[in-house]
Amino acid sequence: MILITGATGNIGRHLLDELVRTEAEVRALVRDPYRLDGYRDRVHVVQGDLDDPATLDPAMEGISTLFVLAAGPDVPAQDAALIEAAQRAGVKQVVMVSSLGAELGGIGGGRPHQPGERLLRESGLGWTLLHPSEFMTNTLWWRDTILAAGSIFVPTGTGRVGFVDPSDIAAVAARVLTTDGHDGVTYRITGPEALSTADVAAHLSAVIGRPVQHVDVPEEAFRAGMEQAGFPPPLVALQVEYCAAVKAGTVDIMTDDVPALLGRPARDYLAWAEEHAVAFAPAPAE
Repeated sequence: MILITGATGNIGRHLLDELVRTEAEVRALVRDPYRLDGYRDRVHVVQGDLDDPATLDPAMEGISTLFVLAAGPDVPAQDAALIEAAQRAGVKQVVMVSSLGAELGGIGGGRPHQPGERLLRESGLGWTLLHPSEFMTNTLWWRDTILAAGSIFVPTGTGRVGFVDPSDIAAVAARVLTTDGHDGVTYRITGPEALSTADVAAHLSAVIGRPVQHVDVPEEAFRAGMEQAGFPPPLVALQVEYCAAVKAGTVDIMTDDVPALLGRPARDYLAWAEEHAVAFAPAPAE
């Protein structure tokens, strides 16, 4: 049986759908089981909390494979609690979603995952790491300024990112969870093309039918804007660092891991934007 954590998130919902199609035996660990009411006839839903290690041992009973997706905020502690529970339960294989930033000096969202990666490698458990690039869904963070000013204000210059659809991360995870030959492997999951923020803006312009531009604001102005918007200081620091890495070309990384594992191309940003165009549209007037 496979235990899925993070089952209600960007990746988890897609992963449950993928695994249900394969008729795999699946258990989903969630804080609020009612959020998965629609899966109860196909998935064994159990209540638990990654921040309460005492709830994890019952969920691990009879589990052979564990999917780790720690949403935080204390990612290292959540990763550690899951790995330690897996050791106690005799789990055979752990598949962990981390970040491409974890192998690039810990930039952006990669740093919180580094302790869990080290712990997993040293745990004696079978392991596979998934290192996705930036999610396409992260561009929804720009919705408000797109609607208000037709602009994306981030200090990324002409740097490019291999934006990936979370549904492709889920499809890769499902393949790894249900087939052999992945022990000790790290998969770097990217989309099919590296895009600058201006490229993203051009795709959104085409989809929503009005101009969207990228404004490469100074780093200090970006930092001040996030602080004024009330973002916590650690998140501000991570975002500033990540944008600088994008501008420097550090995250301009492309791989063929998605097509190699799935036998099809990764989804491109334009297809994702067309599917989510309504999210960038103004609310209808009352």
